[in-house]
Amino acid sequence: MFPDFGGLELLLILVVSLLVLGPEKLPEAARSLAKFLAKWRLTFNRIKTDVETEIGMEDIRRELHNEQVMREIGRIEAEVSEIDKFGNKQVSSYEPTEESSATEREPKNEKPPKT
Repeated sequence: MFPDFGGLELLLILVVSLLVLGPEKLPEAARSLAKFLAKWRLTFNRIKTDVETEIGMEDIRRELHNEQVMREIGRIEAEVSEIDKFGNKQVSSYEPTEESSATEREPKNEKPPKT
């Protein structure tokens, strides 16, 4: 917002303002400047809040967050598909237990088909 002032620049500004305004009026000028900057900042923040409310900034932020989450999910899915291409263990959210995998391999009480 403001340029980056170093110690030497601030000292120079103080000396020039002291010479121009004098020691009697300098504290009053500093208070006036501080009040002006505080009012300006408050007004700016109010305008910013009003504009954000009008354009639905919270909805836009929520949508951007959702898009970021969806991109992350897509990236993870791409990594998982790369792993699957190289023949590594396929990742899934369902891992069958021993009982269910045994029943899938060997059906019970089925008669072999007649040929």
